[in-house]
Amino acid sequence: MGLHAGLDFLYDPAFNFQDMASTKNDVYTVANEPVQIPSLPTDSTTAVHAASTQTRIRPMEDDFEELGPVPCPWKIHEEERSQILGALSPFHHLLIGFALPSRLALGRYITGYFEHYQDHLPILHPVTFRPPQYYQFPALFLAMAAIGAIYRCETRTAMELFRASKQIVLETWQDGEDSLLDEGTDMHNAIKQLRTVQAALLLDKFAVCQCDSQSAKDTLTLQSLLAAYLRSSSPLAKSSSKTNCKDWHDWVIHESYRRTQLGIFFVLNLHTVFFDKPPIALTSQLDVDLPCPTAEWIAPSQSAWDNARMQTPNSVSFQDAFSALFSESPADKHLNYSPFANLVLIHALLQRIYLARQMQPNPSGSLREADMYEVGLALKQWTAIWKQAPESILDPLNHDGSNSLTSTAILGLARIRLHSNYSFPMRAGNRDWQKVAKRLFDTAPPLRTENMTLPLLHSAHALNFLVKFGIMYISRTMFGWWDNQNLFYYLEAAVFLSKWLETMAETYQAMRPTEAELKIIGIVVRVIEELAASLDAPESLGHLYTLGDLDHGNVPLILRSLSSQIVRGWAVVFDNSRAPWAIVGFIGRSLDLYAQMAEERRLSKENASLV
Repeated sequence: MGLHAGLDFLYDPAFNFQDMASTKNDVYTVANEPVQIPSLPTDSTTAVHAASTQTRIRPMEDDFEELGPVPCPWKIHEEERSQILGALSPFHHLLIGFALPSRLALGRYITGYFEHYQDHLPILHPVTFRPPQYYQFPALFLAMAAIGAIYRCETRTAMELFRASKQIVLETWQDGEDSLLDEGTDMHNAIKQLRTVQAALLLDKFAVCQCDSQSAKDTLTLQSLLAAYLRSSSPLAKSSSKTNCKDWHDWVIHESYRRTQLGIFFVLNLHTVFFDKPPIALTSQLDVDLPCPTAEWIAPSQSAWDNARMQTPNSVSFQDAFSALFSESPADKHLNYSPFANLVLIHALLQRIYLARQMQPNPSGSLREADMYEVGLALKQWTAIWKQAPESILDPLNHDGSNSLTSTAILGLARIRLHSNYSFPMRAGNRDWQKVAKRLFDTAPPLRTENMTLPLLHSAHALNFLVKFGIMYISRTMFGWWDNQNLFYYLEAAVFLSKWLETMAETYQAMRPTEAELKIIGIVVRVIEELAASLDAPESLGHLYTLGDLDHGNVPLILRSLSSQIVRGWAVVFDNSRAPWAIVGFIGRSLDLYAQMAEERRLSKENASLV
């Protein structure tokens, strides 16, 4: 995938479209061998010595001498695993039945975390990360391993690691809640606090992606911890500008703190955006600078970092950047925000839309005109900034690509949310896919207005983007790489476009389509044609219509068919996905049922017209 891949329509002048597109008696059981928990050494040298005196290290059974060792970027040795057991020993009373995975398993889990997830929530510095440095933070290490286990398709182990990490986080917080949020904490304890909060942050996003009721309940306390940390002060909050932070390792800690603060905001905002929960973290509480450019973040050495810093602009505070989005003046052409910064800013605009919706009598329809203008202006400014940033690319395998791709998905979602709200079916911890599908189906359709063009284009081209690269290829390979935030957008894009097509069918005789509406319908027809051609069983979509049919056929009937086909097409994408997160199957089943109900409605309308 190349620069701006899949966004050709953004530059098509025909659209005149400037938007963007286990413990028991102090013994942990591992496999079938009991391993006694050693006491936690005070330093790494002592740790290795202590472990070596307790465990006889056998030959590396996973290596084949003739061919050489099996590569593993974050290999964990047996003595290091013993250090992890030592770090877990103070929590043995919480981890009844928990079995720490083998060193091989832990190594592949941490590798899975960095290969598949790190770029989605870049709060841990990948270059300076060394597993032994994190054994003293067992909650964070287990949270990373839980996510990595998901990407290695080991869900049962992932859930065990998730629960163990959660218990440690909650115990740490409850035992020292005052010190955890104490403004006078020294730097050593401040870093310890940061690692605990980072664990809670990873666990909360893990629960969102699992999309089950128990995981949602499990993280309620974690969300309170995250919100409290966001409001607290820390020694790490001090400025680390170019003038007062010359040491690379010191800078890494402060940059990680800033990124964690911003990550807390947008992960907590996921609960508002997708599950209709009132926000517990507001944009006004973010008193940090935007994250640095990716080149600076992934610099491999002190000298490379120094060089990267000389080429990056001065840092900008989140508050200044967010306020500038609402300016009537064009965006500064010299602004260069990182993909992570743009993701946080677009989430802030989504929160602005949510709050505006709460202030009007009908929270499910379009925003009031004044709010529509204000947020629309901010979205236009954000789009201009995104497009001019050198790091804005849509390649999810690139260091920058993940958050760039996700940002454009959230932009599309924001455009839809200006006119409709589909988050309430998931509210209150509801994780019943049948109820979600039925409630989505029962929501009011959007009205036909002039300002519907942008959200409709985003909705149509969401599927077009996947069709362009191959539905089956994207579904079976790329869904495992993409941030799951994209999937919620796809759900709403499918429902929004389907409902609009149904509205067009109902009102077609009374109000003929405008030129813009006809173009959108034409896009849908072509996308469905391309989608069907790529399927082994194209008949699953039903009868296919062409652009010529719109001139001579029963247009309301065609529109109703397109309404069900667009959702069926999305259901095919999700049903064929091999992504490891449970949320993928949840959305796929919801879309399947929605498409079934849409088809039943179409047949009912068609039969009624024949009477």
